[in-house]
Amino acid sequence: MPATYDVSAASRCIFHTADHGRNDRLRHELDAGHKQRFAKASLRRSFGILPANRGIVSSGAYRCVRHPLYLDYFIADIGFLLVNFGLQNLLVYGFQFTMQYACIAREEKLLANDERYCAYRSKVRYLVLPGLF
Repeated sequence: MPATYDVSAASRCIFHTADHGRNDRLRHELDAGHKQRFAKASLRRSFGILPANRGIVSSGAYRCVRHPLYLDYFIADIGFLLVNFGLQNLLVYGFQFTMQYACIAREEKLLANDERYCAYRSKVRYLVLPGLF
């Protein structure tokens, strides 16, 4: 039986030092990784690297936003930038966010012809950021 690893308990133990601001950001990155696993688990067999219609998933992480994996990547990337801020990192992540937006647009275009996706899109209004986008 494989050992389980509780990230939240580990982060409470590991990040109990004087530098609370930096450690809170690191804990934030670990939490984003936890959410990525939840979003991927919600997809089950529908997960893939290239965009394709593998069926519409509307449960789990996909109840709130249509692209929760991109939300989780965004949260983790913002956490990294807060810890390692610099012009070079800002440019790299700015480019990455632009490319992720292009991927989202491509996926939306691919799924736009599916009636079930259109119904899902009318129920789940936001692409990535609940209440904003």
